[in-house]
Amino acid sequence: MHANRHSILLPLLLAALMPGACLAQAPDAHGATISANVKRAVDDPARSADKVDDARRKVAQVMAFAEVKPGQKVLELMPGKGYFTRVFSTIVGPEGRVYTVWPQEAEKYSAEAFANISAQAAGPHYANIRLL
Repeated sequence: MHANRHSILLPLLLAALMPGACLAQAPDAHGATISANVKRAVDDPARSADKVDDARRKVAQVMAFAEVKPGQKVLELMPGKGYFTRVFSTIVGPEGRVYTVWPQEAEKYSAEAFANISAQAAGPHYANIRLL
C-alpha cells in the first residue's frame, strides 16, 4: 500500500515544486514532445511566409527529433531557400551558430536561393548564420 501511495505522491510533489518544467514541453498532435524553444522558433513572426509549409514539412517534429537547443552549433548542408535554417537560427539563438554549407557546384544551380540566404544572414535577425 505504501509503495503505491509513494508512486502517486512523488510525481505530484515534483510537479508542485517545478511547475515550469511541466509547461516547458508539451506533446503535439502527433505525440512528439515540442519544447518551448522549438515552439517559439516555429511561431517566429519573421517566418510568416514559411507557415504554409509547416504542417507538411513537420518542422516542429523535425526540430524535436534533432534535439536542437539554445547555444548549439548546427551544420546544414545545402539549405535551399533557408526554410529550416531560419528555425535552427532562432532555436540556437545569439549564443549558437548555424553553419550552412553550399558546395560551389551547387551554387550555380541555386543562385537565387543562395542570394536569398546570404541576404538573410546579413540581417540582424539571423546574424548567427554563417555561409560556407
